Amino acid sequence: MGKGRHVSLRIRHQLGIMFSLDHLIFQKEDVFFMSSSIVIPEERFATVIEELLGNPGVTPPLEGKAFGSSGLKIHNKIFAMLVRGKLVVKLPKSRVDALVASGDGERYDPRQDGRLMKEWLALEPTSEADWLSLAREAMEFVASKG
Repeated sequence: MGKGRHVSLRIRHQLGIMFSLDHLIFQKEDVFFMSSSIVIPEERFATVIEELLGNPGVTPPLEGKAFGSSGLKIHNKIFAMLVRGKLVVKLPKSRVDALVASGDGERYDPRQDGRLMKEWLALEPTSEADWLSLAREAMEFVASKG
């Protein structure tokens, strides 16, 4: 098994995704779910991670439940993470404003108390927006901030 495949399987395992020959099986707490055609958020995020890991300074999410452990980072700064099934990315405020206005996402509310973050966008798992493009844009934005 090549190194890339090993990383891919490790990331998927960390995100709670297992595979069988015909189904995608994922686990949330003690419940297992199967899907044969639906792409789940963890799978979409795993694909984003795989695509961006080759960039210098990019590190994958860590195992664990601590804050930031689910974050994809560049130079130790989070630029994308999966939170409650949503892709959350850090982008310039003006870009977040435009994406919210177009209906492609919503401002991230980390505490779910109405205090929105101006430079963070949350995308629903069913969003048709290109998760990889937005994550790449977020990576470039965070990297440019030094």
